[in-house]
Amino acid sequence: MVPSGLTNPIHPWPGVAGAYNSDTELVYDPDGDRLICYWREVDNGVALIAAKSSTNGTSWSARSVIISGGGYTDTLSPSVIRRGPGDWWLFGIKSTDPAKASVYRSADPLTGWGAPTFANLPLRFWHAGVSWDGDAYRMIASLTGNSAQYLLSSADGYTWSAGVSAMTGRAGEWDSDMYRADLAVRDATTMAVWYSTIGGSEIGYTHMPRALWPAPPAA
Repeated sequence: MVPSGLTNPIHPWPGVAGAYNSDTELVYDPDGDRLICYWREVDNGVALIAAKSSTNGTSWSARSVIISGGGYTDTLSPSVIRRGPGDWWLFGIKSTDPAKASVYRSADPLTGWGAPTFANLPLRFWHAGVSWDGDAYRMIASLTGNSAQYLLSSADGYTWSAGVSAMTGRAGEWDSDMYRADLAVRDATTMAVWYSTIGGSEIGYTHMPRALWPAPPAA
C-alpha cells in the first residue's frame, strides 16, 4: 500500500536522457527507529549511492550521497546489513569478468562509508542480494547474460565460496528472464527469496532450504 500522504516517487528521475535511478534497498534502522531507502544513481557513466530516511514511511529526509566517485560498474545492486549497533555493511557487485564483491563498512548507515574493499567472486555476476543469517553471509546472484541465480556463502564478507546454481528462468513464462533476487531468513531451516524479471512488473517469491547454500570457506 502507498502510505497516506505519500507522493511517489520519493526521489524523482534525474530528468536527463541516459540518467536514471535503480537498484533500491529498503532497510530498517532500529537505533533510529526509521526506514532508510538506498538507491543507485547513474549519469554519464558515473554511479553513486544515495539515501533518504523516514520515521513514518510518508515524510522522507533530504537526499544524502553516501558513496560517490565510483565507476558505472563498481557498486551494482547494493545490499545493506546492520550486524549490530555501529556495525553496518554494504555489499555491491563490481561487474568485471569474473565479478568482485564491493564491500563497504561504516559505524553509521548514512555517513562514513569510505572506499570499498573488492573481494573475489567465482563468476561474472550482475546483480545480487546479500543477507546475514546468524552464521554466515548468504548471497544470491544473477549471472551476466543468463537468468540463472547462484548461491554463495562467506564467513567474513570477503572470502566467498564457489557459486551453486539454484534457480533458472522458466521458458515461456513471465519469469523466463530473471533479474535481481534478494533474500532474508524465513525460519531456522529456510530462506525467503524474492526475485524480479527483465521487462516485467511482477515479483516472484519462493523459499529455499538454507542447506542449499554451500559452506563458507575458511576466512
